[in-house]
Amino acid sequence: MRIFSLIIVDRDYRGQGIGTKIVENIINRLEENEESSSPIVFSTWESNSTQISVASKFGFEEYERKENHRHNGEASLYFKREI
Repeated sequence: MRIFSLIIVDRDYRGQGIGTKIVENIINRLEENEESSSPIVFSTWESNSTQISVASKFGFEEYERKENHRHNGEASLYFKREI
């Protein structure tokens, strides 16, 4: 299992496709590694529509949801994609 540690794009640079490019590069590098056979896994909160959209764009599927998991009562969503 591979887990993104943390990807944050500065507010001043959001909406320019930087986060999408980072995820794309991670996937490409893992796909180039012939020994890579475990899924990529990450989590986000339910209101993070941008991250959920990027996940969908790259074929990630939600595999778990933890209700009231965040400090503000939001659910945590867990996504994975096979390599």
